[in-house]
Amino acid sequence: MSRTLLNGNGPFVWALPFTTSEREYPLAYNWTEKGPTTETHGTLLCDQLTTLNVSHRWTKLIEHTEIPDEIDSLIQAVLGYK
Repeated sequence: MSRTLLNGNGPFVWALPFTTSEREYPLAYNWTEKGPTTETHGTLLCDQLTTLNVSHRWTKLIEHTEIPDEIDSLIQAVLGYK
């Protein structure tokens, strides 16, 4: 979820958790049904945006994908940008 400005200036990334359970509330996004075709499946919890220091954690990039505009709008709403 990170923007290039954040990624290029430190060890931190923005992340959103996925859950395998279905959630029915406005800030839950059903990635399996509406998202791009990826290896990752489940529900994306857009209201649980967090920052992680990836240089101090064991991390592994599974895949890279473009974030749909609908998800970006949900995150901006949580951050108070819209």
